[in-house]
Amino acid sequence: MKVADAALAQDLPRLRALQQHLDAQRLHLPLFGTNRYVRQDQALLSRLFERQRAGLAPGALKAALLVKGRQGA
Repeated sequence: MKVADAALAQDLPRLRALQQHLDAQRLHLPLFGTNRYVRQDQALLSRLFERQRAGLAPGALKAALLVKGRQGA
């Protein structure tokens, strides 16, 4: 455990404030964007499958970035 982690664990007011922030923002923070992650993962797997179907060798594919349901760069 790092010193900063131990300090946070001992700072109950700060720890509670962070927990409240996460609870309040959980639906809007990228960390909790499970549906977005699943869509990105499915899109990447589909591209891998299409590549294999086309007879192409395995290769690195860059995952598309989806921001709030829209496809971005």
